[in-house]
Amino acid sequence: MIQAVVVNECWQISLDWKTTVLKHLQGHMWRAAFKSGSMKAELFEDVVPAVRKWREVGMKVYIYSSGSVEAQKLLFGHSTEGDILEFVDGQLGTEIGHKVESESYRKIASSIECSINNNLFLTDVTRDASAAEEADMHVAVVVRPDDALYVEIV
Repeated sequence: MIQAVVVNECWQISLDWKTTVLKHLQGHMWRAAFKSGSMKAELFEDVVPAVRKWREVGMKVYIYSSGSVEAQKLLFGHSTEGDILEFVDGQLGTEIGHKVESESYRKIASSIECSINNNLFLTDVTRDASAAEEADMHVAVVVRPDDALYVEIV
């Protein structure tokens, strides 16, 4: 049974599926690794200074990720920069909707009680950027190396 679950999960990951159930399972697996200290999230060097500046001028910072909220908390709570969750006002995952659907960005604006055109969505995924733009959200496409962790902020 365990082998069947592992094979199924590997298959879903190979297809880059972003299902809520898969991301929740990922969050559970990461919990042990992060809490033991054997794993830390590496952030780009400009992320924390930028987020600090935004917070200092009164901007709110939300993370919208195809990963589960639990996984986001683990990543940002156990980063190479330490626990940076104090700079984050909230996390949003696939339960709000998929990132390629414009309705997801409307739901985000509603859930954080902010007019959609007062939001800036940073992403390195052009399909997600197109969906956010279609919903009238401001978008900036961030160019990052493929193999490093990045942050998406709404």
